Amino acid sequence: HSIHTQYECIMRKTKTDWLNEGLMALSEKGVNELTIERMTTRLGVTKGSFYHHFNGQQGFKMALLEFVENIGTTEIIDRVESATSPLDKLTT
Repeated sequence: HSIHTQYECIMRKTKTDWLNEGLMALSEKGVNELTIERMTTRLGVTKGSFYHHFNGQQGFKMALLEFVENIGTTEIIDRVESATSPLDKLTT
């Protein structure tokens, strides 16, 4: 039983795992790589894992867009917050 549980832990992917892989797929091969079949192959999981996190292909693409937007926004906020003077904050 413990071997089965360890195997399940290795195979389980989080929503963030899916989104990180989606971003990599998009940058490596373009939007055509974002199909459910190709993504499940890349991650080595079943379609059930995909549908656990996303409501279909469109839901995945919308989540990926939001993920990318959040990464960009967080990066800008981090740079501004690390600036030491008000002028540096404005020019960052």
